[in-house]
Amino acid sequence: MYGGLLAALAVQHSEARLALAVLFFAYYLNGTFFLALSGILERLKAERLTERGLHFRRSLTEGFETIVAGVLFLLFPAHVSLVAWVFAAMVFVSAAQRLLDARRMLKQS
Repeated sequence: MYGGLLAALAVQHSEARLALAVLFFAYYLNGTFFLALSGILERLKAERLTERGLHFRRSLTEGFETIVAGVLFLLFPAHVSLVAWVFAAMVFVSAAQRLLDARRMLKQS
């Protein structure tokens, strides 16, 4: 769904395509770290913080923030590029948080 919104915005706002592509990359990098950490923790049988199959760790951008960004894209179409750059930076911070969290957890096990 996230990629679909970004693709639709890129069609409508050609001047924001680079920013949207960077945000798209940030989403998938963050998702990759999330899934990799979850898989590693499952293999190590690390203590779970939840009963879910995936290990959800806190980060700067989660579902609520993503919805807010989507709403901002729609409410302020003249600022799609700015919103995309700012939100991409936030998602990259989240990816770094997950990477550092994984490193810390792997050192403990």
